[in-house]
Amino acid sequence: MIYVLGGKLNAAVRALEVFHKMGINPLVYVSPGEDRIRAMSSLEECANKLGSKLIKDIHEIYGEKVFFLSVECDRILNEKFFGEGSKFFNVHFSLLPKYRGTMTSFWPIVFGENETGVTLHEIDNGIDTGDIISQVKMEIREEYTCRDLYFKYHEVAGDLIEKVLPLIVEGKYTKLPQDSEQASSFPRFLYHYFPKDFYSKQLRLLEKRQVYNILRALIFKEFQLPSVDGKRVKRVSLHPWETMTSFIRTNSGNVYIETLE
Repeated sequence: MIYVLGGKLNAAVRALEVFHKMGINPLVYVSPGEDRIRAMSSLEECANKLGSKLIKDIHEIYGEKVFFLSVECDRILNEKFFGEGSKFFNVHFSLLPKYRGTMTSFWPIVFGENETGVTLHEIDNGIDTGDIISQVKMEIREEYTCRDLYFKYHEVAGDLIEKVLPLIVEGKYTKLPQDSEQASSFPRFLYHYFPKDFYSKQLRLLEKRQVYNILRALIFKEFQLPSVDGKRVKRVSLHPWETMTSFIRTNSGNVYIETLE
């Protein structure tokens, strides 16, 4: 059996380190875009440091019997392309079956959730529908932006991987099917249709908590910042701070923002 790790950034780095502690040197596939977040550790750099072989595409291991761990991996895996007896696992950033799919640092904040988590599950032929092996709950703090939540996911996922990965490798785990009645799913295209640029006169029609959640869910400086009246918002609060340069009137009070311009 060939061990393979696919993914990027801090949580995937933790997984690679755990593999090596177990005496396993997996092949490593690095998902695109890792260089966009310089504040996190690089899986590619860690693989080179530890002497793990990098593969450019999953196609390189088609036909092989693999143990595949996906940690922020951008590829959809289908068992029919791999050898019989292959095993596939994924670390997903949500409390499955809620928030299947992508952008799980965005949607829970938009919808005002105060709790989320990380799930380690088997991969089947659906999207994040496989049996659950382990879950960890975590708080979504009121001040979290999309970026804050994404970084916290990686921290919690790393701890979960360190605890559970050795058990999975040894086959010493139990699993439970997901309750499809409790499932929610948000494909990437829905996010692309979500507005990122606003006028204050539009936002006045909403409640202040809605405005606050929408703006902080869009703050991830390496990728995007929302704008209000043409000014990019880098910070948002329900309370006035010295650095807050403006405010938005809503139906139920003010939302305070700090802009780049």
